[in-house]
Amino acid sequence: QHVVNRGLGRTRNDLVAAARGELVFMLDADNEIYPTALSRLVQALDDDPGAFFAYPMLEEHVDGEPDTLRSFLPWDPGLLAESNYIDAMSLLRRLELVQLGGYTEDARLHGWEDYDLWCRTAERGLRGVLVPEILARYRRAVHSMLYTITNVDTSEAQSLLRSRYPSLAASGDEEDSP
Repeated sequence: QHVVNRGLGRTRNDLVAAARGELVFMLDADNEIYPTALSRLVQALDDDPGAFFAYPMLEEHVDGEPDTLRSFLPWDPGLLAESNYIDAMSLLRRLELVQLGGYTEDARLHGWEDYDLWCRTAERGLRGVLVPEILARYRRAVHSMLYTITNVDTSEAQSLLRSRYPSLAASGDEEDSP
């Protein structure tokens, strides 16, 4: 446990460094997985050895009530150029994650650590695979600190990601042009 809060990226990177398995699963404390989640995600990676990570569909609950689905679209770098449509709750190949440099620790991307990783994944020619089943629950409080902080002003984070991942920025520009 860190004595000082060093951020989500650093914490995840430290946990990945301590892990010994081939796969690591990211699960935040306020979310939950269903009993078959890990076996279905492992199966997806076994079935697709070229995939770097597998992610499930999530049902989002706001203040305890079902609201919407998250992470329901298949891997598409063009969509990543527009927005983060894949939640952090995913099963990743540990060695590839380390080789990619892990999660960003850049404070300017607080709350966007997973989006940065997905963009870097696409930029390096790697990919994820969707398991098209609801295997987990994403819980959010309307007034949660992270939700309000990461939705205040996204322009700096978006600009930073576009500069870091130019091929995605170009892909997103092409989508918007006539």
